Amino acid sequence: FYDEDHSTPEKTYSKIGGFVKNFEFKSIKYRIPPKMAERMDLVQKFAIKTAEEALTDAGYPTNGKQRLPIATIVGNSSGGDAQRLSNKRIIYSEIKYRINEATSQKISNLIDLRNFFNFSSA
Repeated sequence: FYDEDHSTPEKTYSKIGGFVKNFEFKSIKYRIPPKMAERMDLVQKFAIKTAEEALTDAGYPTNGKQRLPIATIVGNSSGGDAQRLSNKRIIYSEIKYRINEATSQKISNLIDLRNFFNFSSA
């Protein structure tokens, strides 16, 4: 992925990176049909699983039996899959905010939060 030329597309000029290996997203656990999960942006999958793990680590239930009054805030640079959408005749500037917002809403709905505040920003 490295290229010292900052303007080279699909490359990075950073020599240091973090890479996720062997990531498993069990969509059924989150009530997402497998066919729908195949079409989901990888960022959404990471965000959903990370949110659940963070709540579990903090001692909050994520089983849907107790709705939690917790806000969902997602920061996303809208790279990767969102950028590829612009190549499919969808106007990127119109949809990028909806994609980010969808991630935040999906987390809230799937973990059954009583979401008083839902915010995403690029």
